[in-house]
Amino acid sequence: MATYPWTMEKQWELHRIDIEQFPNVKRWNAQVSQREGVRRGVALLADDMKVGNPTEETYDNMFGGKQYNRQRT
Repeated sequence: MATYPWTMEKQWELHRIDIEQFPNVKRWNAQVSQREGVRRGVALLADDMKVGNPTEETYDNMFGGKQYNRQRT
């Protein structure tokens, strides 16, 4: 259950994950999201779980997009 927030739809968008490549995770997420306790917990934490829409630069800084372009000296 602790991993459920990491499988929510907003995470797919933020981390640019094509959930169709992970059908078992998608199925599990759909099943878990229907549980009453999960719904209550998500509603309770809705304000705290806002992530926002990072810019391309912010995304690169957070997830190392530029590190692969660096040349070693």
